[in-house]
Amino acid sequence: MIDRISGTASRPYADITSTRGATPTDSPNPLLSTMAAASDRLSALQSMADAWLLSAQTRVDVAREARDFATLVGNMAQQASSGKTLERLPSTLRDFAIRHELVSPQAADAPFDAASLQTLESQLQSLAMIDSASSTSEQIQLKRFVTSYDNTLTLYNAVIAKLGEVTKRIVNSI
Repeated sequence: MIDRISGTASRPYADITSTRGATPTDSPNPLLSTMAAASDRLSALQSMADAWLLSAQTRVDVAREARDFATLVGNMAQQASSGKTLERLPSTLRDFAIRHELVSPQAADAPFDAASLQTLESQLQSLAMIDSASSTSEQIQLKRFVTSYDNTLTLYNAVIAKLGEVTKRIVNSI
């Protein structure tokens, strides 16, 4: 339960398994083997969660930037259509569009007419919506992850409780 509350991936009983000199999974004691397997699984799940969080944060940042740039490009398209003038992209928008392959580097340096700006705006809006479409899929994956984490944590805690009972019986019989 401490792992879930504190949010850390602590392994408070790792020293119990290492005192015998053998690896816990090689141990003839099924409690120690199960505890080690559960602990390893919790560590793997924590690594997966960290990677997912980093990836999700990156996509959210890209989507936010894309929405902001789509608004800017929409305003530029309105100005270009009313004045029939060509508009150049600001450097931050140009770099973003090139990095996400919305326009080629040669096209990004050229002035844009209203139609080109509207096309770029729709591409930026599409890029912003990709994040919300993938978030539903990731919510399902995250729910599976949380369920797996809870199941593994329950197993881990049950083994620790059983190990405590066995130790208590040994101490009482001595």
